[in-house]
Amino acid sequence: MCDAFAATVRRCAGRVALRAADGEVITWERYGARARDLAAALHELGVRRGDRLGIVAEAALERHVVDAAAMLLGAIPFFLHPSVPPADVEDVLRSARPRLLIVDDHLEEAVPRHRSLAVSDLPVLEERGAASEFDVGAAASAVAPQDVLALDYTSRRTGMPVGVPVTHAGAVFLGTAVAARLHRLPREAEVVAQTAGAGLAHRAICQYWPMVGGHAVTCCRDVVAAVAAVRATRPHVVAGPVPLFEALWAAAVNAGRPGAPGDARALRAMHGLDRFTYGVATGGRGGQGRLEDLIGLDVSETWGVSECGGIATLGAPGAVRPGTRGTPLPGVEVRLAADGEIQVRSAGVMPGYWERPDLTAEAFTPDGWLRSGDVGELDADGYLSVLGRVPDVHGPAVVTDS
Repeated sequence: MCDAFAATVRRCAGRVALRAADGEVITWERYGARARDLAAALHELGVRRGDRLGIVAEAALERHVVDAAAMLLGAIPFFLHPSVPPADVEDVLRSARPRLLIVDDHLEEAVPRHRSLAVSDLPVLEERGAASEFDVGAAASAVAPQDVLALDYTSRRTGMPVGVPVTHAGAVFLGTAVAARLHRLPREAEVVAQTAGAGLAHRAICQYWPMVGGHAVTCCRDVVAAVAAVRATRPHVVAGPVPLFEALWAAAVNAGRPGAPGDARALRAMHGLDRFTYGVATGGRGGQGRLEDLIGLDVSETWGVSECGGIATLGAPGAVRPGTRGTPLPGVEVRLAADGEIQVRSAGVMPGYWERPDLTAEAFTPDGWLRSGDVGELDADGYLSVLGRVPDVHGPAVVTDS
């Protein structure tokens, strides 16, 4: 990912990389510079390749910059949402053993026994890093494809927080796979993303894909901010949980149902959707079918679990099938066990749980497929529908993206 990021910074230097909901803008050139400066400062503070770096912050722009800085050092960032229960926070910190935490100023008391820096310290750190003689480029060049890029802590399968690693090679695979599925989008596509949780599905769509493709991402903490950002930036792509699309649908309903094609175009323009090409809905089923019926928007649900990089299936623009989770991304294989469990094999699948070989053994079939714990159906065209959860199972029936 270091090489992909550097190439995009060079190619897209003057173009917008990140926008905050409050209007702050960072170009790709500035994104690269801030990440390099912060990486140098973190090195001075003792952060090294393989060290874990915790992020307990809501501000999405800062999360992106800290993530990228850690990446350039070969360090391993992980995100803790401020709403995580204290007991789970302690479990995660005990597992990750972070060298350092970057924490929102008002949350520092939540991690009193751990070495931390406030988000408000980042500008000073970046200034210090800019004056450093540490060779960030050499550190980035030393990062290997199988090094861990990030950890995602999830309790979905195990009932307790456990670290799911994504490697640099896995992230490049995910970003490239999403880019291939969305190849019809403009090269300079604008993306609005609601980034609550910052799980691996969001990283794949909002960090890894843009780092490969050079797209601009407006980062929003909640539905209200995301709806406002859609109106302000007129994005080509909207990504976020289903309630975001329900909110767009509700706004359109309140404005009045269009009665003719001309009315539909006007309604789309009114809500910043006149350039809308595609929507990516994560986190369960909801109102995107109604949205499509109302104003003709192309919105696909995704399917994936943290253990396969957060995303494995997605409908293609122009080929979305409402009620399904799309088809396997390029390079992803999906099969159903005898009792319907969805199983996955791809370069985006985790190498194993963080320091938990016992749980890793339970997560894979004897022939190396990831057991997702979800039950699904595949139609004749390979579109996946998710029906619910299942305990450990196994079996065949393979579908691959051609």
